[in-house]
Amino acid sequence: MITQEITIGGQPVTICYCYATELNYKIMTGEEISGIINEVIATINSKEQTNPDLQKAANLIMSAILAYYASKGEDKNAPFQTSLQVLTSIKPAELGIALGHIINMWAKFYEIPTGEPKEKKTKGGRKKN
Repeated sequence: MITQEITIGGQPVTICYCYATELNYKIMTGEEISGIINEVIATINSKEQTNPDLQKAANLIMSAILAYYASKGEDKNAPFQTSLQVLTSIKPAELGIALGHIINMWAKFYEIPTGEPKEKKTKGGRKKN
């Protein structure tokens, strides 16, 4: 489990990424989490200022909230109980930050390298292909 503290509506909230996050998302939406993950990544990489599907984004955030608080046995005391509560409280900048953190946690969870690949060198300073 990878955790991160974020802010929603000015309130600190802990989110996490683990298999429970994926299961929560599947239960909420009937869809695999990879769809919204790919949509968020495409949105981040887009030169246009767009948003991912807000309901799916809120479900992703809610899945990460519930996974963390359930792991602590505090699911009934989570700061938010529904995706609608997240949507009515979250500010645009907080949405972007929350989604960015979830994507980073996803990448760490699955040990996906980030950044540009480094060139390998051989003897004599020539790079390998």
